[in-house]
Amino acid sequence: MNGENVTRVLESNDQELSVLRSKFAGIAVVTIARDDWRSLMESGAIANLKVSRYRGVKQLQAIDLGLDVTEMREIESIVNLGHRLLLPADILGEFNSLETRARQVLRSSGLSTPLGLFVPSKSYETLAATMANYKSRFEALVESLIANLPAHRERMAQEYERLAAQVLARVVASDPSAITWSSRDQWESDFVTRCMLHFPSADTLRSAFSFALSLSFVPLPYESQTETPIYAASSGDLVNLRRAVITEQREAREALVSDFLSSVQGELYGLVNEALSDTLASIKKNDSLSSRSVVQLKRVVAQIGDLNFWGDKRLETIQQEITALLERPSKTRSTTLATMVLDELSYQVRVANMGIESLRNESGITLPASESVVFMPVPLADRGDLLQEITAASAAQGDREALSPQQEQRVQEIMAQLGGVALSVSPASESASLPAVKSNKSTNRLF
Repeated sequence: MNGENVTRVLESNDQELSVLRSKFAGIAVVTIARDDWRSLMESGAIANLKVSRYRGVKQLQAIDLGLDVTEMREIESIVNLGHRLLLPADILGEFNSLETRARQVLRSSGLSTPLGLFVPSKSYETLAATMANYKSRFEALVESLIANLPAHRERMAQEYERLAAQVLARVVASDPSAITWSSRDQWESDFVTRCMLHFPSADTLRSAFSFALSLSFVPLPYESQTETPIYAASSGDLVNLRRAVITEQREAREALVSDFLSSVQGELYGLVNEALSDTLASIKKNDSLSSRSVVQLKRVVAQIGDLNFWGDKRLETIQQEITALLERPSKTRSTTLATMVLDELSYQVRVANMGIESLRNESGITLPASESVVFMPVPLADRGDLLQEITAASAAQGDREALSPQQEQRVQEIMAQLGGVALSVSPASESASLPAVKSNKSTNRLF
């Protein structure tokens, strides 16, 4: 790659970055309107998955393991033997796995708030259909468990018979005179009977299982009436009391609304930030946009569409830019371009997070110089020496073994500079200082 082609590509990247930044220029840092809190809190519901199921465990006793009962009593205050299973482990595992997956779906369909998981109306239809499917599968597992209960009982009895033989061997090994030969069969039989005593019936299982998606309206904070009718014909003490109550209610309402709005906004921006950070780390490690990162970015694009119920313009723009990046043909979606776009979007998330924190603190929004870090390619005016140096080494690039370790390091540094560097922008001087360049393999690839 000669210097002219490198320059052309970098000019194109400059233009794309400039266009990308212009799309965010007119967007307010905080784009959620606090004065519209009632309609926002009414645009969804608090969701909770209520699952009850037969756990199938029983507290272990010392005799179950062939331990000395007297000795165990002396240390039982600090030692817990744990539990034994009443149903096969794989059967119990199926219920546990299904519940875990259902809760993960619910979690991804809403946003955490101090009031619970808030599910916007736009996400509800898909969530309801998915939960109905999980409920059907859950109920099918219950019916299968009950239908095969005799077989499960026989299976557990066999398991306990094997356990009885092992426990008996341990008891006899520690004290050969503890159990006579004539009574050993009876000991094993009593052991199994005791363990199977709590095996569940079909009725017990039917009443133990349930699966339901619970929904409730957001508990809107109380809004008191105007002071005039409340205080009319009231004594001075009563007026003061009511005024204090109204003041406290107003402060509580403002705190609840602020916590709710900042929580939903911070939660969604957190999901976006996680996806961007993971993808940038993956590009740095693999020097390419992996298929796993593409899947993660597509997932966060869908989440923005479903969960951005307040119409955040910054999030909508981030969603559009990630989609545009993923829709590019692979031959025009270079690693450097992907890094540049995703890094700029990550910066926009940081700007929004500062606004969210400001919303929590009810203070003005500022952008400290220490946090105003922007990914920016080296300006063309500063690239002349770098391009000449890389062009002079182009003959050796065909045979990397001809380069010394120092030359190899220098080539990587130049490519890193040409790909992009972090500029620390000082609001006071409005100037940029170029930090020391470190070799970064992820920026070596320009195409």
